[in-house]
Amino acid sequence: MNFKTRLVIGTVAVAVFIYLNISGKNTEKALTNDELQVIITTVNHAFDEAEQTVFNKEPDDKPVGPDPDPEKCICKGTGKIVQGDGHVSDCPYHKKEPAPNKTTCKCDTSKTYCNCIPTYGKCSCTKTSTSNTRTRSILPLFKGL
Repeated sequence: MNFKTRLVIGTVAVAVFIYLNISGKNTEKALTNDELQVIITTVNHAFDEAEQTVFNKEPDDKPVGPDPDPEKCICKGTGKIVQGDGHVSDCPYHKKEPAPNKTTCKCDTSKTYCNCIPTYGKCSCTKTSTSNTRTRSILPLFKGL
């Protein structure tokens, strides 16, 4: 036998030996569902006991999230939810809606909008805005344009 043949046979033998050792070890450590359930129950009990010891209260597994009740809501009625990475999101139940931008006339009444047109045929009043909305430009360079 030449060197190449011996090298190939040796490599195959080592590969088969390694494969048989690894596959045999994997089957020895397989757990049944019953064994896994015992481990899961033990870990859950340990976490509940640790939570009771550290926080001095009964464990509460209910996740905190948006809720219509401000006392139960994660935003606590502020309308803002601080996410895990630090950014802030609006609460779907308690977010503060900005006032709509509405133009009013000094002669507005509670029942009519600008009574000048029916009375005089035209309105010469100065219009005022009821909210402070800022216009946003695509580029800060053109801000206010």
